[in-house]
Amino acid sequence: MDRRGRGMSGDAWNYGIARELEDIEAVLAAAGSGAGLVGHSYGALCSLLTASRTPVSRLALYEPPWPIHGPAHARCVAPCTDAVKRGAYEEALMIFLSEVGLPPAGPGPIPPEVVALAPTLVREMQGVDSVGPGLEQFAGLMAPMLLLLGTLSDQPHLRDTTLELARLAPKARLRRLEGHGHMANLLAPELVATEIAAFLTATH
Repeated sequence: MDRRGRGMSGDAWNYGIARELEDIEAVLAAAGSGAGLVGHSYGALCSLLTASRTPVSRLALYEPPWPIHGPAHARCVAPCTDAVKRGAYEEALMIFLSEVGLPPAGPGPIPPEVVALAPTLVREMQGVDSVGPGLEQFAGLMAPMLLLLGTLSDQPHLRDTTLELARLAPKARLRRLEGHGHMANLLAPELVATEIAAFLTATH
């Protein structure tokens, strides 16, 4: 599914992380029993929160950015907001990538469809910082869970969150993506797809 403000999905004035969960729950209901969730980054965080309140058969999560050590984006919100208001979307995106320690998706110009996502960044950073810090609520999450972690991911709210979830969730399985960081879904899509497909088709 395309989340709000992305891809083919529309947007709404009353955005909030709760709306994301409601959207996911609507798609799960349409998919029927046995549906699982796959999510990367903020999508993984939304998937995790959804699974804490709605039955899900299994979860594949790639570095959900839970603020395990407190707000992760406090310094980035204001300059990103200013750039978006000025229509400087690429500037906003570069501020975000630089501040959170992530490289651009690849060499060369940033694709226009990625630049176009800039207006969603501020609200998603605020959404991330609104949910933490503790992960204890997921200690009883019994759905089989695949946790993907790039060996080059050193941001605490990505790395430490993934490792702590692997420790807490009873049926979590950690897979490390050697030589990759937070963007292997774009830089090594076949590797990520192979890991997820194997997990979704396995007997748990």
